[in-house]
Amino acid sequence: MVDAVLGTSDALEWSSAERAGFFPIYALWSNDVRVCATGGEDSISNLQATPLLGAMRTYVRTPDGRRTAEGWYEGLRGAAAFVTNGPLVELTVDGAIPGSVLDLGADAASVSVEASVRSIVPLTRVWLVRDGQDVLDLELSDDRMSASFSGDVEIEGSGWIHLRAEGEPAERFPLDAAYPQGFTNPVWFTVGGAAIRDAAGAQYGLDWIDELERQARQWPGWRSQTEQDHVYGQFEEAREVYRRLLSEAGGASAAGGD
Repeated sequence: MVDAVLGTSDALEWSSAERAGFFPIYALWSNDVRVCATGGEDSISNLQATPLLGAMRTYVRTPDGRRTAEGWYEGLRGAAAFVTNGPLVELTVDGAIPGSVLDLGADAASVSVEASVRSIVPLTRVWLVRDGQDVLDLELSDDRMSASFSGDVEIEGSGWIHLRAEGEPAERFPLDAAYPQGFTNPVWFTVGGAAIRDAAGAQYGLDWIDELERQARQWPGWRSQTEQDHVYGQFEEAREVYRRLLSEAGGASAAGGD
């Protein structure tokens, strides 16, 4: 649940909160929007402050082990990937790799998880996240450079699980990053065919659309009324998607917009 990760009253502050970029993607994953998380560097002019090329990387499991560009893109489209600036993270759920979608029986109450991490710098935390909630911390080795887990994890209906690993800024060297970090894309699962839905995540999307429209209406650089109408129309189309998700999640109807 999104509000379990970030206080509801602070939900629109993710862009300025420390290490908060997971909140919007959790909202998507929790409504079966299978966005693939990727990592990389921006292209900006203050090169002295820019991380080295490859400091943040995306590793992809290609279908059938094909080491081709098309195989890489296919794996990426399927979210068979993890993001890291150093730590190597691995995860399977009932034997399935990240990006997979498991169809579990109606009586499924747990899944079998294999998770591990290896790092060249110390880590402070490695943990499993289920449906936006922290559910299990892996025990770190004495040098804090590795961790592993093998066992069952309880589930509460249809949802997802992914693995995260982090360290502290003071222990990042020689990584060219603010702090050590690695995380997998999720393994999604449905229980008894039920859709993956979360009312808080859907409402989060609606709130952000309202905020984006508020900012758009204050923008002084519009070139024409036609351009404005097109953008506001896209906002409304997006609202309809999130209203449907909210309704399917059993949430109250929401009428966003100014």
